[in-house]
Amino acid sequence: MFCFTRGNHPGDAAAAVSQTRSLLDQSVKPVDTISDGVTPAMAVAARLFEDGVCFVPELLMAACTTKDIVQILRPLLAETNAGLTARVILWTVRWDLHDIGKNLVESHA
Repeated sequence: MFCFTRGNHPGDAAAAVSQTRSLLDQSVKPVDTISDGVTPAMAVAARLFEDGVCFVPELLMAACTTKDIVQILRPLLAETNAGLTARVILWTVRWDLHDIGKNLVESHA
């Protein structure tokens, strides 16, 4: 459904946000947009990272794109109670390098 990549690099936020709005206009359920589109797109970004094709900055761009999409979908998910499946608490020590990983997890939560 989604392609977060521009060439071999993740993070084409404008195209992904536009595609999200288009899917909503086509009456695709928000939860389906996430499960059938956003999650597989992030898996592609992760695979490109694992293969050494892209690096942390590009992975963060894909995570920010995910966050932009979820921001659009969150109110719609709240209307259907489809969005809340668990409560997660994330934290790191201030300025810790692992803050990057926490932010990636947070963008997908």
